[in-house]
Amino acid sequence: PEQRKALLATLKREADVIAMLKTGGGKSMLAIIPAIMDKYSAVVVFLPLKSLMTDWKRKLDAMKVNFQVYDPSRRLSPHANLILVSIDQARFKTWRQYLAEFNEIIPVKRMVIDEAHLALLAEDFRVSMRDLHELRQVDAQLILLTGTMPQSSIAALKEMFGLADTTIEIRESINRPELEYIMRQPAQSNTLEIKTIQIVEQEQEQWTTKDRGLVFVTYLDDGRSLSQRTSWPFYNGSQDMDDASRVQHYNDWRSGKSPVMICTSAFSTGNDYPHVRLVVHLKTPLEMSEIIQAQGRAGRDGLPARCYIL
Repeated sequence: PEQRKALLATLKREADVIAMLKTGGGKSMLAIIPAIMDKYSAVVVFLPLKSLMTDWKRKLDAMKVNFQVYDPSRRLSPHANLILVSIDQARFKTWRQYLAEFNEIIPVKRMVIDEAHLALLAEDFRVSMRDLHELRQVDAQLILLTGTMPQSSIAALKEMFGLADTTIEIRESINRPELEYIMRQPAQSNTLEIKTIQIVEQEQEQWTTKDRGLVFVTYLDDGRSLSQRTSWPFYNGSQDMDDASRVQHYNDWRSGKSPVMICTSAFSTGNDYPHVRLVVHLKTPLEMSEIIQAQGRAGRDGLPARCYIL
């Protein structure tokens, strides 16, 4: 019901929308359906993470939805009315110029910001996202998507994005009864890798060929060490890894070539593979929201999954 309410509010375009839908709740449809239904207007989707860009592209390709990804080296094409753009690139004057030119040909009526709660969390996201309200140089509805937003943060989010009091808020329960949460007693750092490997091997015995596991690390050195020890791919957002390597790791994991992947919080948002049976946090994350986001990757098919914190 909440997804339907959010979609209707988006289609009516009478007010801005904050859609707080649980993981797997169909948030992306709030951008895709308007773009399909109204070919004479455009939808811009702002993405704060590279993993989100990868996932949106895969999803749109699978659905055979026509779209384009903003490239600063060329102008926007009028032949695709659904535009994906990295929030980092949207900060620059070139994007605003190209958007204004595009808007003269096809009016941009909706702007969607995926995982909008990230604007309130880390400083690097705040720097990239804090000026996005200025993009409303065009007469566009703003739709904020999130699966992790406490009610107490809504006012701050509205202020950051310049939303009016008339903004429509739609909230869905994020209760996940299919997930089992397991907190292990504190242990010495030098034993955590062994414990992680033991848990993964134990859980894998019950998996089918489509089941997957994710091991989240807070620190890059932990990820590199575990990857070296296990040969599991390590997905991270550091400058040491290029986009091609990230895509390769993601594809190897999704296809089952590497059923288990190590990752940082760079992968905690956006991935919608449904059969994640296991999420392990190697060391406690720095933010509670990181735990919620990462564990939200598990059990999206509605079947039981386990979430460990070591």
